Order: sequence, then structure tokens, then C-alpha cells
Amino acid sequence: MPSDCGLGDPADQESSFVRREAPDVGNLDNSSGKRLDRLPCDRIPDPLLDVVNNLNAAVLSLFTDGGADQHQNRVTSILATTIQAIENSKQNYGTAPQPGDSSITSKTTNAPAERFDSFIGQLCDIVGHVDRHKPLRSYVMGMLLEGGRKSVEPMADRIEPQRVQAQHNSMHHFVSTAPWDGQRIIDFALDYAVEQFAQHGGLEAWIVDDTGIPKKGKHSVGVARQYCGVLGKTANCQVAVSVLLGSGAQTVPVAYRLYLPLQWAASPERRALAGVPSEIEFKTKWRIALDEIKRLHAEGVQPGIILADAGYGNVTEFREELSGMGLRYSVGIKPDTTLWPPGMQPLEPIPRKGRGKPTKLLRRTPEHRPVSALELSRSIRGDEW
Repeated sequence: MPSDCGLGDPADQESSFVRREAPDVGNLDNSSGKRLDRLPCDRIPDPLLDVVNNLNAAVLSLFTDGGADQHQNRVTSILATTIQAIENSKQNYGTAPQPGDSSITSKTTNAPAERFDSFIGQLCDIVGHVDRHKPLRSYVMGMLLEGGRKSVEPMADRIEPQRVQAQHNSMHHFVSTAPWDGQRIIDFALDYAVEQFAQHGGLEAWIVDDTGIPKKGKHSVGVARQYCGVLGKTANCQVAVSVLLGSGAQTVPVAYRLYLPLQWAASPERRALAGVPSEIEFKTKWRIALDEIKRLHAEGVQPGIILADAGYGNVTEFREELSGMGLRYSVGIKPDTTLWPPGMQPLEPIPRKGRGKPTKLLRRTPEHRPVSALELSRSIRGDEW
């Protein structure tokens, strides 16, 4: 692994970080003054596992349609608790065993900085050319450092305050122009997630969701006035559709796709200006989610119960496709969605007279009809649920 992939010796970076008082993830001390350099593997706390999960999610956000600049808020949200997780793990587990301690085994885990270095090193192998390694590490490190804005220029200022413009150009080129295979990064994220769930209690659910990313301008890919869940109202924002693998202990995103509204998909000028690939077409959010579920299912990922809100569950085709793949689901639907009560189904089509194809249209009558979900739920006794 190239040496510039990792954090390296914290002392070597003093000139870059001291002025900004950024945290050194390799030298975080807990409130008692104890230092934690390593832990035996059988004592790895969950917060430290969350650190790598968070980094995994951040990298996944980098490699989505539309480029990283369009997903900064999402990445920031994912990584906001990473440094605190390291602190919490040290407070919970105290001082690491010292060399010569009889309790030390040969199988030990590295300090957080070395774990970060190892993770970034694997990503460096994927993105290819050595010129991409340093800006990749810098971008993810910028997400971890303190500071409100997580766009490229403020992060460059925190990482290399003496070389802000050069650092900005390097990071911006990496996330917007440099060629690498985003699907390989997503596959890496998926493989890591599956491995973690196998080691820590198993997979329980696939969680379908979308995230609103508020924006003030109009040039970010996919930005439009649409419902923004973060704000709880219609606003100027981007929306990304995600699928997460989840259990009672953790969730890890394994699919994260930008929703491209119709006004963007149908505008050659906007597409060309923002660099939207020609193969990206308009798809509804539920169709994006369904495509990602099909991909995961085809790759043999352990099935889990599909969880989704009414934005997805209310679409009949979405539910039918899940059933067709043999996947169980628990999804929201709207109160006025019509359902056939237990023991009832549509009437058979009326046989067609004369020539022509036989009709396939199922029938209902005023006396034989489906009822709304609300009406059906009120008719079911408590012990029948």
C-alpha cells in the first residue's frame, strides 16, 4: 500500500493540523488521562466497529451519480459521530494492556488511526492511480475533522492551510473529474457490510429510504423543489434513494442513488452543464429502490425483511415485485389504499362473446368490492392481528 494512503505519524502532520486544533485520531485521550493504543480482538467495542461502518458509508456517498459535491450534507451526517465513537470506546474500555503484560495476546487490533489507514488503503487499491490516493484520504479525513462546512474548499483549508488552493484543486479533481469505477467501490462497501453482519449477530432487514439534502442554489445535479424529509416540507433540495442492511445493533448503506427529477432528465442543457451521464434516465424513487433490491438479491446477499414507508409500499407494482422475488416485506400504505378482505377476491372476467381475445379484466360490484386499508383495519378484532 503506498505510504501516502494512510494517516502516517501524527507528529509528521503537526504543521498542518495544530493551527486548526483538529483532533488527532491516533492520540485521543479519555477523561482519566489514559491512552488506548490497542485492544485485544475479543474486546473490540461496538463504537470502534461503528467507526469503520461510518467511513464505509462516507466512501459510498462519494461514488454516487452526480458526484460527491452533491452529497456533502449526506456524508457529513454519516460521519458526524465518528470521532465521538472513538472517544466513547476509550472511556468504556480504559487503558490498553502494556507490552509485557501477561494478558496481552498475539492477536491485537490497531489504534483507530491505523484502522483508518488500513481502510483507506483498501480504497486506494480500488481507485487505482497513485495520484488519486492522497486526495481520497484527504477528502475522507476532511469529513472527520471539526468544522461546520464540509465542501471541498473549507476542508482543504483545514487539512493544508498553507496550500489551500493546491489542496482544493487536488480534492476537487478527484471527486469531479478523475476516472475510477464507482461500482467497484459500491461492491467493496457491500462485501464489508455482509462480513460485519456475519460477525455481529446476523442480518435482519433491508431498509429502503430516501434522504433530502437541502440546497440553496440551482446547479447541483437533481436539485429541485420537492419534498425534503430533513425539513419536513417542500423545499429546494436533492433526494437520494438508499438501501441499508440492518439489525438491532447496526445499519450499513449498500446502495445510494441520486434521484433525478423529470425536469432534469428531460433537459439536455442542464444534463450537459452538470455532467450527467447519458445512460442515466428518469426513474421514480420506488423504481430506483426496486432496481437496487434486485441487484442485491441477484448477488446473493442474505435476504432480510424489506422495510419501507408508504412512499414505496403504496405502489402495488413495488409490492408485487418483492413477492415475485420471494422476499418478505413490511411496508407502509396510505389509509385509502384498497384491499380485498380475507376470503374475498375479484370476480372472474365475463366470457367474451364472438371473436377477439378473451377479456382478462377482473370484476367488482357494489356488493363485492375491496375496502380501504383504514376500513379493513377497523374491522379486525385485536386478537386477530
